[in-house]
Amino acid sequence: MTRWTLAAVSFLAITVVAHADVMILPPGIDRIVLSDAIVVGRVIAIEPQDVEIPLTPDGNLKFRFRIAVVNVSEPIVGKKDVKTLRVGFVPADEKRNPIGFGKYPELNFRLELGKQGLMFLRKHAGTGILHGRLYHDFVAHDSEPKEKPQGGMPLSSFSEELKKSRQIARLMEKPVVGLQAKDGLDRYLSAVALTVRYRTPTVAKAKTELISSDESKLIFAALLERDWTIVAPTPTPWQCFQMLGITEREGWKSPTKIANANDLRAAVRTWHEKHGEYRISRFLPESAP
Repeated sequence: MTRWTLAAVSFLAITVVAHADVMILPPGIDRIVLSDAIVVGRVIAIEPQDVEIPLTPDGNLKFRFRIAVVNVSEPIVGKKDVKTLRVGFVPADEKRNPIGFGKYPELNFRLELGKQGLMFLRKHAGTGILHGRLYHDFVAHDSEPKEKPQGGMPLSSFSEELKKSRQIARLMEKPVVGLQAKDGLDRYLSAVALTVRYRTPTVAKAKTELISSDESKLIFAALLERDWTIVAPTPTPWQCFQMLGITEREGWKSPTKIANANDLRAAVRTWHEKHGEYRISRFLPESAP
């Protein structure tokens, strides 16, 4: 079976909305796990002066962030004692837009005075300014599931997004405890969240280190006990396994006959039974020399 076919199986039931040359996947656990801050808040001011941010290491090219002052009513991820945050977003008239879509500004993260909702924020690598990346990084307090921007995916309601964010944040506070939770879904969500966190580099040429054998076994156990034909939430168990970067050098061989996703699970289980001491490597937030 070709690599393309395997990839097609893993994305079989994931809905994708394409608009012209833009394809937006529905937000998955990665939006929560990779956020440096998640808050519920209200925009109480827009700073009058935009901030220029270097777009290239030499600083010759720059773009602008507009800064919103957000009054925080509930910090979910990040500092728990925070009362206000300065949150950047790219103005609609900014031509050099490194994190959004110039052709389709409605897909960009945007804040307005008085807006209240759930915000998924990351730090800009060069300045540390918190910002959103796409439209789904802000879920308005009065949002409805049916609403969506042109070319984008519909979002769940504010209450559903808030509940999911609280759940994942709680599990990630004590991830090993989450991997051993009584509830099978909690174990699975913990495994997916940790896989995304560990296997997503946040800097160029990121250093890596091995996690413990015990934690690796718990992650595999949580993924393998799951019915792989259930694809939500993303990434799927098969995608998580692919993220680990396991190849023939580690004894892995892709199956040639697949009727459904559980055939992939059976193949991974067989591999893991023979390589139970395999330790997952994680990317560190620092670059290799």
